[in-house]
Amino acid sequence: MSMIINTTGLVIYSRIQGEADRSIDILSPEYGAINISVHGGMKITGSNAAATQLFAYSKFCIKIQKGRYYLDSSKVIRIFYELRNDMKKYTLACYLADICRYTGTANQTAYDVSRLMLNSLHFLCKEDADCDLIKSIFELRFMADTGYIPNVIGCNECFKYDGDDMFLLLKTGQVFCSAHFDGEENDYNVRVSPVLLHTIRFIVLCDLKRVFNFRISENVQKQLSPIAERYFLEHIPDKNFPCLDFYHTL
Repeated sequence: MSMIINTTGLVIYSRIQGEADRSIDILSPEYGAINISVHGGMKITGSNAAATQLFAYSKFCIKIQKGRYYLDSSKVIRIFYELRNDMKKYTLACYLADICRYTGTANQTAYDVSRLMLNSLHFLCKEDADCDLIKSIFELRFMADTGYIPNVIGCNECFKYDGDDMFLLLKTGQVFCSAHFDGEENDYNVRVSPVLLHTIRFIVLCDLKRVFNFRISENVQKQLSPIAERYFLEHIPDKNFPCLDFYHTL
């Protein structure tokens, strides 16, 4: 017995299957990250060729049979062509897609993560896109939206909100003021300025539709980048991201 579902989704992975078929992973708001077999998907003239290419955002009609997903039909909504014109943007997009594949689960909703991914690609396609800022926003906001939000409201002991430098503990996501921090400052116990702490708060707490609508200085971004990446990787254990390694060489 089979059933049909309809959903929108972003293609986050594509690979050849046989001589002319394609296997794709899509990120669907309603169904999470699911793998779909596409008959004839590698044929240039195939009806599903455009909608099933990497980073195509499309409408999908999918047949579920014996627990597997098969594409029945598709229609392109948007293809993020601009990513292919810039190696750094494309590599970053692949890294973000890998995150969604690795952490996504079939048949679990992914509304916030889907919106975050689509918005990230939208802003990456802009001519003046700040790749490092988009990367930091995605890493921190992704963690917040999947249950790993850092507790950055105030000091974990006295609830001090701002005024002086504070310490962010990347392993626990806690913040301590100078008076209550009793650890050793290092790569995972990080001193953060009021501006940097405010930036992190905005990223993890603001409405999703506003999260990309700000700019920070180059100096603040240099501090933010390693913090966002280390916090993300600390809470996604035992996983290597080759695209991230390549991104750092660009």
